[in-house]
Amino acid sequence: MEVVWRWICWFSFWSLLTVFVAYELPYRLPQKTRLAMCATLIFLFPLLFHGTAVHQWRAEQADKVEGDLLGGSEFSYDDPRLKWPVILQVGVSGPKITWGTSNAGIKWFEDAGLKLEAGKRGPIITTPIRDRNGNLVVSVESNHWRIYPEFCSEKNYTTDSLGTC
Repeated sequence: MEVVWRWICWFSFWSLLTVFVAYELPYRLPQKTRLAMCATLIFLFPLLFHGTAVHQWRAEQADKVEGDLLGGSEFSYDDPRLKWPVILQVGVSGPKITWGTSNAGIKWFEDAGLKLEAGKRGPIITTPIRDRNGNLVVSVESNHWRIYPEFCSEKNYTTDSLGTC
């Protein structure tokens, strides 16, 4: 079960338990007091467990071996959240390829299979990434990336970048 759904279930259970306890056990308290107690306990749940839930969600995201990069499906060229120009950098301090909105689909390094093109809503990249022994480490096809853990022990992933070691 995904972390988000697990925490939604925990919150639902906590809320139901709080309502039950607030309305069944302290029956001598006035209704406004029970309602305030119930609301306070329900409000405390996210405050108490937010850090744990975020930590578990980040750990779940780090374990993923495939995902989608931003650009091909979520934003349009006019969207101010999309930052132009797009910069493709090879390695930590390697060459940078700058790609603006006016570029059409371009194939750089055709023997390596790197293809960067304009999609309906942003840039789309397709490329295999290999290690120095020729093993396929990462495969990116139309912004959908897949990591092969037997050859890639560590990765960093955000919605607009992917780094591997």
